[in-house]
Amino acid sequence: FSIGFETNAARFLPAVRRVIEETDRLRREPVSEAELERARINFLASEHFERESVSGIAAKLGGYESLGGGWMREAEAIEMLRAATPADLLDVAQRYLAPEGLTFAALIPETDAAGDPEINEEAIREAVASGLASATHPAAHSAEVSESMPVAIAHRTSTAAKTTERDASRLRFGPMRPTRDGAGERFDAVLPNGLKVHVLRRPEVPIVSARIAYPGGLLAETPKTSGLTRFTSAMWSRGTRRHDAATFTREVEALASDVEGFSGRNSIGLTLDCLSETLEPAFDLFADALLEPRFDAEEIERERRETLAALDRREDRLGQRAFQLFKRTEYGDHPYGMTLLGERDSVETFTESDLRAHADRLISADRGAIAIVGDVDPEQVGRMVENRLTAMPSLTAQGAHQTGEASFAIPQPAQRGPGIVERSLNKDRAQAHLVLGFRGVTVSDPDRHALELISQLLAGQGGRLFLELRDRQSLAYTVSASNVEGLCPGYFAVYIATAPEKMERARAGILEEMERLISDAPDREELDRAIRYGTGSFAIESQRNHGRAAHLALDSIYGLGPDHTESYPSELSALTPEDLLRVAKRIFRLDAYTISAVHP
Repeated sequence: FSIGFETNAARFLPAVRRVIEETDRLRREPVSEAELERARINFLASEHFERESVSGIAAKLGGYESLGGGWMREAEAIEMLRAATPADLLDVAQRYLAPEGLTFAALIPETDAAGDPEINEEAIREAVASGLASATHPAAHSAEVSESMPVAIAHRTSTAAKTTERDASRLRFGPMRPTRDGAGERFDAVLPNGLKVHVLRRPEVPIVSARIAYPGGLLAETPKTSGLTRFTSAMWSRGTRRHDAATFTREVEALASDVEGFSGRNSIGLTLDCLSETLEPAFDLFADALLEPRFDAEEIERERRETLAALDRREDRLGQRAFQLFKRTEYGDHPYGMTLLGERDSVETFTESDLRAHADRLISADRGAIAIVGDVDPEQVGRMVENRLTAMPSLTAQGAHQTGEASFAIPQPAQRGPGIVERSLNKDRAQAHLVLGFRGVTVSDPDRHALELISQLLAGQGGRLFLELRDRQSLAYTVSASNVEGLCPGYFAVYIATAPEKMERARAGILEEMERLISDAPDREELDRAIRYGTGSFAIESQRNHGRAAHLALDSIYGLGPDHTESYPSELSALTPEDLLRVAKRIFRLDAYTISAVHP
């Protein structure tokens, strides 16, 4: 049994005290029935989510076989959990959570910042002792926690019952059809406001995943607003007009669901994962988060603190720093040269009005798409989407794009001309980190799949870079290759972590492998291995509803169409050695690349 957390130095000792206090209280006081039921619902829901994939099933069976007395005892264990009482949990906590068995480990700053408390072994022992002492006093349980959940559930049930009694949805879907890979049946529609709707029915496991997405991400930012898209998406799960952050979190957990915002280089959106039986009330919360975010001042400050702490931690992740330096050098002032988290100077300035304006600018129904995948009833989904999302504004319909108000145009990077550009950053560490990369392709470029196969030829334990630079020449602690596309041209990069004295040899070794790619086509056996890995990885990823929903929504807003992902295996398999040679010659220009290094 373990607990982990991340925080800054100023909050470290208070966090230790509270964690110890709450953990020790478990062996002194029984949990409430409401707490136990919420935990039970979420644990049993996780059992369904683990059964989405063969790896999840294998891990579950293997765990019971090795630790639980045999795989056939899973059903027995589930029944024990269903029947567990607060007294049962108290008994287990008293046996296993005694302070005498506590081991505490912490990674702390090397030096104390001005104003931060001194953190050492004595201070940690005092914080632990203080937490244990506080746990001896009865907790002041709020009636709101134990009583609000049944009220919320009753309210949601009542709401669902009312919507069920309504007439059948006016939304009309096209005919359902089986997917090419047999994953399920899909149908598509468009709401009057322009929002594209894609529903894939997969009834094998009683869970549902939804993802709504819009163009945005880094492409909607400038250096002054760097990080604003991610910050905005993070605030969606921090309360709505109807619910403050704590109440929203409790209601989501009570439904064994998860609602989270996301942002990337090209997009912004919101995800939902839930049980099929709780889809309607969970979707209600999902829609509230998107359409009526609270943007509470206290929660904005909390998110700001967490973001600034993440920026501080980023400083010590030198592999990430090497990639950031590469992208900033390759793209200059273009948004792709910025980071998702942003920078301290920009994050410190974000206000509620900034967040609302940014959300209003990006959340336009006619630019968005929602994908709902899982054990769903088509009529239920049609009614839900129509009732909650038809009111979403469409900026085109309002004329905002024509007038220039709240418009979002995709900025194109400058053309990459000839020239080798190098940048380095000195850090007093034992390793050197090097990124060598080339300007890549867009998501709609027909050569993107060939580049994916080339990255597989280079990467992995059987890849050329691994075998040559790590196994044969002992130049690498780790080495990888990645192909990153976008709505604007992305990049293809090779990363290596090596000893500082071997950095130049590692660079020469990478260039030799790139020269080999543009000189000779791979043999058929090597290509077939890469294809098998690519199609196999895709099949594994596609087992989960969450992954399918992501592909459907993102392919739709990127203009690729909802059928795009279904053709991926066949398009990958159709590639030839000559295709890879042609694409390698097009992309890997040895007179035009960027190299970044972080080293002592």
